[in-house]
Amino acid sequence: MLVFCAFGSFAKAQLPIYTVTFSGDSILYQNAPFQFVEIIDARYDTSKLGLLKEGFDASSYKLIKLPETCEQYVLSYLNTVINESMTPTPVALVMKNFSVTEEPLGAIEIVKAHVQFSFYLTKNGQYKKIREVNTLIESPAKEVTDMLGKELELALRVCVSDFLNKPNTEGENEQWVSKASLLQQVMPETSLKVAPVGELDYAQRKFWLNGERISKKEAIKLLEDTGDEEIMTHVNRHKTHGVYSKVLTGAGLVIITYTLGSYIGTGEELNGLPLVFAMAGIIPGLIASKSRRHQMHLAVQLFNERYNR
Repeated sequence: MLVFCAFGSFAKAQLPIYTVTFSGDSILYQNAPFQFVEIIDARYDTSKLGLLKEGFDASSYKLIKLPETCEQYVLSYLNTVINESMTPTPVALVMKNFSVTEEPLGAIEIVKAHVQFSFYLTKNGQYKKIREVNTLIESPAKEVTDMLGKELELALRVCVSDFLNKPNTEGENEQWVSKASLLQQVMPETSLKVAPVGELDYAQRKFWLNGERISKKEAIKLLEDTGDEEIMTHVNRHKTHGVYSKVLTGAGLVIITYTLGSYIGTGEELNGLPLVFAMAGIIPGLIASKSRRHQMHLAVQLFNERYNR
């Protein structure tokens, strides 16, 4: 088991691996006019195919992976199940989505396999987009873990078969581009910077990772280590609104305490004006406190969606 990073004194080990394989026991296409010669993995997160959550309370997590790199395995598989014509046209595939998940659905579970490819003609180091195919396969069953590889293979076959069987004019107006230009167009501006660690929960101002309590400092470090701009926006707002809440609420309480302390025992009539100003500060402070918690909920939600799917 590999240690992927350390959060101060807080270190987490990389999750165990659940490996899926394809059977490749039947030919997908005979006499194909295209030969797939290259796969470019342009997914935001290339560290996994999905995250397997096991147990009733999802207390155990595993990374779903192929036996080798996604590009190598898929390209080898396609060359096994497709027989090309005598003069096939070389095509490169840009992998935008290639994932499989297992989700609860009442008394049963559902496996979702998602494959999205852009297909490019390739010639003399130049690339021209001709088609994009997006395929989603959903299959319910009582226990779907053993179906993950089969369903992902099915989604891959459907996606590629759609391209081979249904040519269209989608790419007629596309221009030839160099590989450098292609990568600049299709690769994410930022990619995953941390390995998945499981589910992060935030409730009642407390944090849990895979059901175990962790400190706020550890949780924020975990969020910051993603390098995700949108997550960091919510984390920074959480911190800023926390400062607003403390300042406004604290100032209001000081004014109330001072006003009441000055009045008690004097027999004089209470001047309510300072109390009005104090309440005018406390109310925005409470609103800022609520917004602060909301921003953290949004950050945690994005973290789970993007890094633990």
